[in-house]
Amino acid sequence: MRQHEDPLEREAREIANRRSRLEARRVRVLHPKTRQLGIDTLALQQQVEEKQERKRLEMERDLYYDDLSATFTKRLNEQDTIKQEYEKQKTHGLTAYRQAQIREKRRMANAERAAGDELTQVPTDFLKFGGEDPYIKDRERAQKLQQQDWLAQQIQDLQSREQSELDEQRSYDSMQRRINEVQHEQAASVQDARERRMQETLEYNRQLAAQKRTKQTLELQTNQNLDNLELANTLNSDLLNERGNDGVNMNFKGFSTGDRQRVLDIRQRQLEEKQARLAAEQQEEWEYAQQQESIRRARLLAERQQIEHRKTQRTALQDEHLKQAQEKTLRYDYLDNVVYTNPVQSSYFDQFGQSCR
Repeated sequence: MRQHEDPLEREAREIANRRSRLEARRVRVLHPKTRQLGIDTLALQQQVEEKQERKRLEMERDLYYDDLSATFTKRLNEQDTIKQEYEKQKTHGLTAYRQAQIREKRRMANAERAAGDELTQVPTDFLKFGGEDPYIKDRERAQKLQQQDWLAQQIQDLQSREQSELDEQRSYDSMQRRINEVQHEQAASVQDARERRMQETLEYNRQLAAQKRTKQTLELQTNQNLDNLELANTLNSDLLNERGNDGVNMNFKGFSTGDRQRVLDIRQRQLEEKQARLAAEQQEEWEYAQQQESIRRARLLAERQQIEHRKTQRTALQDEHLKQAQEKTLRYDYLDNVVYTNPVQSSYFDQFGQSCR
């Protein structure tokens, strides 16, 4: 898989770079030798480059999350495939084992029946008189019928057990399909929630960008008006052009105490307004940084909770599968070792044909 940089570290680095650029811009704007009247083209260019870089980083972040989701999906599909192959091999081996058991039981039954027939044909030293044991043929016929009934009962029991196992396997497969459907529904709901959250974040960023553009437009218009006012005052001021109230040039001999104090008051007010404006800008930047940090932490917490929830679901599913497998093993062990262990012993056949006169 393609290696990506951690989005959280990259976002923290972006915030630090943005703060450093804003501090450099503040120093440049407040510097009296480099400040120009009008629009700061360098700042606008930096804002455009910052916007393009933000779009590029958002695209990389989306690609990173898409690759991560595709990797998780691929791993889940591989696990499902391995599990299905294992179940198929297990079912095939169990079927082969049962068929071998049935063949072995049939072979043993045939051998026991052949041994019983040979015992009836063994010659003895006893004399056989006419009329001795006249019901031997009926008894042999009854024994054969009894053996046939026993074999039929055994075959029926095997067929019923195979049918019950088949029904149980179908029930297990149905349960597995339901679990898979629930997992797919949960994955779809998580994906929908993620897309909805991304859409809300995108809408919020758009609104924030619109507010920022409006604010920048107002600031530019205000600065332009102030620059025009300053230029008009510079060109048309009566004081700087040494014009009196009657429009006649005067010989300027210096400021009076009142004029000087008024100029000092105006300068002090301008300095206070500038400091207040700078404090407001710093406060706004600080609030914006706090807001971005809270959004980042909320997103990180939501992603961690989602990862923990998925981990809990996978653990619960594995425990459920393990429990089902143990229950199935115990049930089959009980059926094979306790319920269906009823072999025919040789003593059963030895009780026939033993009477003699």
